[in-house]
Amino acid sequence: VAAHISHSPSLLNDVVPFRDRSDLPQITLEADSYRYIVNKTESSDYALAALSHVQEMIRKNGQCRVAVDTEYDATQMHVLAIVIEDYKPAALVHPYDWGDTFEPNMRKILELDDVLIIGCHVIVDVHKMRGRFGIRIKRVRDIRRYCLHDDPNQLTGLRDLAANYCGLHVDKTLQQSDWSIKPPLPKFMQDYVMNDSFLPMSIDTILTGKFVNAGITSAQYPPDLHPGTNVIIKIGGKAAAKASIVSIGDHSGKDGGESRMWGRLYIGAKKATVKLISVMLPGVKVPFQHEDWGRGKLTLGEAFNTSKDRVIAVHTSQIHALCSPDRVHRRSSGTLPADKNTTRVEASNKTEGRDEPEK
Repeated sequence: VAAHISHSPSLLNDVVPFRDRSDLPQITLEADSYRYIVNKTESSDYALAALSHVQEMIRKNGQCRVAVDTEYDATQMHVLAIVIEDYKPAALVHPYDWGDTFEPNMRKILELDDVLIIGCHVIVDVHKMRGRFGIRIKRVRDIRRYCLHDDPNQLTGLRDLAANYCGLHVDKTLQQSDWSIKPPLPKFMQDYVMNDSFLPMSIDTILTGKFVNAGITSAQYPPDLHPGTNVIIKIGGKAAAKASIVSIGDHSGKDGGESRMWGRLYIGAKKATVKLISVMLPGVKVPFQHEDWGRGKLTLGEAFNTSKDRVIAVHTSQIHALCSPDRVHRRSSGTLPADKNTTRVEASNKTEGRDEPEK
């Protein structure tokens, strides 16, 4: 039966799916709130119309948020929902027969340097987009981590966050559905995917508003691990040096085999380069890179004292976000005083003492 329906999805058009019962209302999508896209021409037309809005948002705000959600199985991603900040309609992309080539204009939006991808456990969606289409996301913010700056003890599933911040119930009864069926998806399946992308955008907006009103700024969040960020390098479990990230990712990677995401960027072959700021364990030997001397191994003390650039190579597992005792105290007390020198709100993909488990 399932195989028959997967080749004739119209059989599901009049099906009324079972829904979880809840005292909370469910999200109701407005008419024409999203566009269902099944071919590259439709995708290109949509993206070209949305691109000018995205670029204008970046010009005014320094960034444009884009919420995404994917549906997939063990083999690949099948459906991608895209909600662009302050832009209607959203898009539900169903690339059934696209192979491994994504429509270039839509891809351009997702890969812009100043587009911030929003989602709930969004690392999985980013990996799925990368795995099928090679889409390289530059910046991400996971609301499951972002919300911990508001309440570090709360549950962080989408259902919990939607109830806490939006007063809405999330129905997950279709989570294990067969998303590999031919277009068109039944309307109730389309709505299910779009709910999971509209809600993270709403939750992110509410959280950001709370932080701004409370005077909480990006300087009080754990830093994103992007170039220029100050970090601690741990070797043998001990803090060996303080350093600034120079580059991260694309170091001897094979066949695009990135394994993890740190902060905003993928890590190629788990390697990075950092510039030493100060050294706590000068006798520890590390890989060293120099424009004149090439590569080799030096102690941290030698690298710090004998090189102008002081750039060393490290494994990403050795990189740890800076975390001062006063920040931990402010977090545990539930209040974070404002930093007068920082006004732009930005969240990290890592929080003190609480890493997201890999899926």
